[in-house]
Amino acid sequence: AHEYNHVVQFGYTALQDQWMDESTATWMEEMVYPEVNDYLGYLSDFTRRVALPLTKGGENLKIYASAVWNHFLSQRFGPAVIRNAWAASLKTRPQEFAAAAYDRAIRAASRRRSNFVEEFARFAAATAEWRSTNVFPDSTRYPNVRRSGTIRTRDRFFTRRVLDHTTFRLLNVPERTGRAVKLQVTAPRRLGAGLALVGRI
Repeated sequence: AHEYNHVVQFGYTALQDQWMDESTATWMEEMVYPEVNDYLGYLSDFTRRVALPLTKGGENLKIYASAVWNHFLSQRFGPAVIRNAWAASLKTRPQEFAAAAYDRAIRAASRRRSNFVEEFARFAAATAEWRSTNVFPDSTRYPNVRRSGTIRTRDRFFTRRVLDHTTFRLLNVPERTGRAVKLQVTAPRRLGAGLALVGRI
């Protein structure tokens, strides 16, 4: 299923970003053989490396584990959104720019109510408690995503976190009754960013 999906991908383009090649082929394994769950073996690479851009190719196993991004999108918009991202590959500027191909497919599937940046922010928030959602297949077997620290209500000064493109950080925010935490995001002009507060009950 994985390797045959690569053949199908080449019908669209052989030059697409490597992370899209491998993440969609790994996603297809689950579509064809949902009982096999080979992708679960890669998830620890994803949960430990959220500071590594989703879009980074090369010699890292996270590109296979990033099948969870496709699982998230196909649950939200149906599996055709992945095929449509491939179909959009040659229509982006520059061509074969995977994030733009996903953006086109998401905009079409959502009737322009969402885009790549908004869905990536939702995806990042969903990973905070992904074992308790029905968004991801086999989610009860997912390892927790590593937290990058804690924001405490007694903290009086800003803590600065710098993020690379298509990355995110999960931070613990312990509950303190009657205490407020002010969260603020600053991003360069024309660059998308997001913030989510996920409550655990």
